Amino acid sequence: MRKMPVKDLIRIPIWQGNRHLCEEHKRQIQETLKGNIRSLDLKPYHIITYPIDDDYMSFIIDGQHRVAILKEAFYQNPEQENFDCIVIERACQTETEAIEYFKILNTTRAVEWKHDPNLVANTFIKALEKEFNVGKLRRVRPAGAHRPYLSVEKFREAICRRGFEGKSVEQFIVAIRRLNSESLERLKTAGIKNKMEQKAVELGFCLALDEKFKWLDLV
Repeated sequence: MRKMPVKDLIRIPIWQGNRHLCEEHKRQIQETLKGNIRSLDLKPYHIITYPIDDDYMSFIIDGQHRVAILKEAFYQNPEQENFDCIVIERACQTETEAIEYFKILNTTRAVEWKHDPNLVANTFIKALEKEFNVGKLRRVRPAGAHRPYLSVEKFREAICRRGFEGKSVEQFIVAIRRLNSESLERLKTAGIKNKMEQKAVELGFCLALDEKFKWLDLV
């Protein structure tokens, strides 16, 4: 737990696994403020931080509606006085850790896990990490990943575009396990053409080679 200037806070991106921002909920919060944005700090903002190689990347995981109000206030009045807020920061090694932390933070309010596209995607991300992140081997990475490692952010976007509501996670895992094995065999048969493909074979993981995630259409 620490203090942070709100102008620094609003520069931090919102965690992509969060619910879609609800404009009605944002409006309801604004109405209770009566113009006093300092009162938004009555409870802490929650931040997660991922280690990325030799650096770190942070995201706001709880407080996105309050942050949206702050951004709007400073946009409308650039001379608005800066002030400190309280943040609680937690380190996460995997996206699954972030998802479980988000669920803990949202136990006091109903979360529509079956309908919000981001929250639906989270269930598939957890299953994907469980399947392909074994021991210290991290084939699926939470932020800043480069192929042949799979970027959680890009995977989440691909899932949301396709709409996976109602799909079976168990069937999904069976399908991608098969698709990955078939891709590996094709790659070995056709011959490895570059370092990325060589690394994919070493990892035993080819799913991230397809930037457009076309294999999701086969699930």
